[in-house]
Amino acid sequence: MINSLDYTSCLNLNGMMRSGLTSVRLPDGIVWKNICIKTPAQLIVSEKYEDNVKIYTATLKVLALDNFPTDGKYVFRIHLTDGNYLIIGSNDRPYPMVTKQKNFPDSLKDSQLDEVTIVYTSPLPIPHII
Repeated sequence: MINSLDYTSCLNLNGMMRSGLTSVRLPDGIVWKNICIKTPAQLIVSEKYEDNVKIYTATLKVLALDNFPTDGKYVFRIHLTDGNYLIIGSNDRPYPMVTKQKNFPDSLKDSQLDEVTIVYTSPLPIPHII
């Protein structure tokens, strides 16, 4: 399950290195900014073949406060409850796509948090950070 979510600019990942197919090493000194989300959040990772090439798609759906970043090219670090981290995005294209939907409920009991969906597609699996 997802415990928290952080982000940084894609430019901060210059020097990121794959360490095998499913893990990465990040450069030192990256400053991550925490995003206040309602937990647990939903992450779905799917795979399919397009033109005989395996494509991985990560879809992260969260409920968040109004300050969710949508105006740049960002990479997202997902902190799992088991202590591991996943990363969505890299310093190269394609970049994660962020869609934010503002919620104005008709009842005070319903959530007023924004519904945010992050979609990232890559020919490489979604890696763990080591």
